[in-house]
Amino acid sequence: MSRPRRFGKSLFLNTLRTIFDGDKEVFEGFEQRVFEILRMNQLELDIDCDNTLSIGGCLEDLIYQSYKKYNKRVVILIDEYDKPILDNIEDLKNFYSVIKGSDEDIKLVFITGVSKFSKISLFSGLNNLDDITLTPKYATICGYTQNDVETTFATHLKGQDFKKIAQWYNGYKWLGEGVYNPFDILLFISNDFMYRNYWFSTATPTFLLKLIEKNHYFLPNLETIIKDDSMLNSFDGYLTIESIKETPRGIKYTLVIPNQEVQISLLGSIAKFMSKVYLGHFHTIPSKNKANKCLK
Repeated sequence: MSRPRRFGKSLFLNTLRTIFDGDKEVFEGFEQRVFEILRMNQLELDIDCDNTLSIGGCLEDLIYQSYKKYNKRVVILIDEYDKPILDNIEDLKNFYSVIKGSDEDIKLVFITGVSKFSKISLFSGLNNLDDITLTPKYATICGYTQNDVETTFATHLKGQDFKKIAQWYNGYKWLGEGVYNPFDILLFISNDFMYRNYWFSTATPTFLLKLIEKNHYFLPNLETIIKDDSMLNSFDGYLTIESIKETPRGIKYTLVIPNQEVQISLLGSIAKFMSKVYLGHFHTIPSKNKANKCLK
């Protein structure tokens, strides 16, 4: 399952960890950190593995020894799988491939990340995983619903305009009910109900900005981009799904800007980015034809 950053993915996996009572450390970091995590699991599970093995071999041995010792199939929880990918892509591919080979010993594998794993060759061998990113019944698995905001946070938001809060921070959709980014709501309360771009300001949508430059999207039409599912990986929360439609060429998704926070921040970032791009392209004032071409 993929969700944008700061949507509670880590908290959700912590909940799963509590349910299965594994109390396992999440996977993150580089090669030495991976070995440290595997050794920590060995100690917690009272298992003696061969630490001379490779990372993949160590994981495979840990899975097998855990199943053999406790006679229970193994639960694997991997949070932020994409965090170390850029630095260790080849090593990690070998590491994750172990999961499929240990299928008989595993009860559950639940993987989260910001990117949809379908666009990462890292998981090419794991063809038995079910991507629930766009499964409607899981649409609210991360994030706060409108009911959550109006009930659970009722005392914290007493006297506030819930309609305005929704306009600013609600609207992230994965083919189901819209949700709020938890980061926004918590900081909105913490900062005495000041309307600011709390979530957007934590990162710049570099990939989306470069995509807009490459494809020459007409900015006023940005809110109604219609794309197939191969493009859904590009937007990582800055655009969300408003509706879907079946066509002779496959399913088409209508993408929109989710709320006022993203609208104000995204369009401002685009304007700043594009001004730098065009200033770099033109040393003199462009002709009317050139200027029009840039907007198409």
